[in-house]
Amino acid sequence: MEDLPDNELIRGILEHKSRIIEIAYNENFPMVERMVLNSGGDREQAKDIFQEGWIIIYRKLQSGELDLSCKFSTFLYAVCRKVWQQEKRKRMTRIKKTSFETDIVEESEPLLNEFNDSVKKLYQKHFLSLSENCQKILRLHFNNTPIEEIQKIMNYQNAHYTMDRKYRCKKSLILKILKDPNYKKLKNEYSGQFRSLF
Repeated sequence: MEDLPDNELIRGILEHKSRIIEIAYNENFPMVERMVLNSGGDREQAKDIFQEGWIIIYRKLQSGELDLSCKFSTFLYAVCRKVWQQEKRKRMTRIKKTSFETDIVEESEPLLNEFNDSVKKLYQKHFLSLSENCQKILRLHFNNTPIEEIQKIMNYQNAHYTMDRKYRCKKSLILKILKDPNYKKLKNEYSGQFRSLF
């Protein structure tokens, strides 16, 4: 495997040189994948974490904010590790909520179905309010289409831009849902109904 100096690597990333990006990916993804797999994640999560870490670093490089005081690979690993820790905290919150819901799901199945229908409608409403491109990217992403394939389908210039677009579309959808007054209302009604079962 080719060992590139950090300055050449950074220049290649900024100039979107596919050979350099491929080398950087091959050199750095395995250690991020091991970290995620060794702490309860899977390969798909490792890919997502790596992509998010890569986007964070790419933006810092573009804006000139990144002043490396260590090897590029060390910094990338540290960023990915932080992203993964944040994701694990979110997952633990979701798991706790799911465990609570599972305990009472049999008693409240009609309510849960009604709640799920409402959530689907809310999701659909905001998904359809996204641009056609965002809808297409997210459909591909939710169907586990690799980023390289999404790039080809969308006819985007490079993998960086494709990852950035996917990230922005996903973030936009989440924010739209969270800001919807119906989301808060549903959340309150749902928890209130479940509390009344005890």
